[in-house]
Amino acid sequence: MRNMRQALVCTLLMLTSVTSSAGAINTQPLSFGRIVLSHNASVGSYTIDYLGNISTTNHFRIIEAGSPAEFLLFDYPPNSQVFITPTVIQAETNSAPFSAEQFTLANLTSPGSVFIRTDGTSEINVGGTLRTSGSGSMNYSDADYTINLQVSFNF
Repeated sequence: MRNMRQALVCTLLMLTSVTSSAGAINTQPLSFGRIVLSHNASVGSYTIDYLGNISTTNHFRIIEAGSPAEFLLFDYPPNSQVFITPTVIQAETNSAPFSAEQFTLANLTSPGSVFIRTDGTSEINVGGTLRTSGSGSMNYSDADYTINLQVSFNF
């Protein structure tokens, strides 16, 4: 029985050392491209899912299409399964120059998990849905809008 415990401890130590070297790099941010809003009388949405499919409702006009965020995972154990959890940590955008109206990041999409290749790497995309306020009384300024999000990778 003592030999079994020592083998188990060695296995846990090896997993711990592998875990500490795994990493992720954001190679491309989530971008909704360049858009125009014809009005703000009702809530509109613009979705880019993690596969790059685009859909809009109401008053969005796409001038230049956006794309999902791309992440490169590296130094993971080969053939391991990594679970992805994207989280909206800031619901409303910031803009420069300031705009009285801000967009809301309503939803993030990603695959639930991926398997790591034999070289210890994988690529993951994350999409999202941008919504307007629908206030009807204020318009969006010609500005750059930014927002923060978080993506967790667990195995």
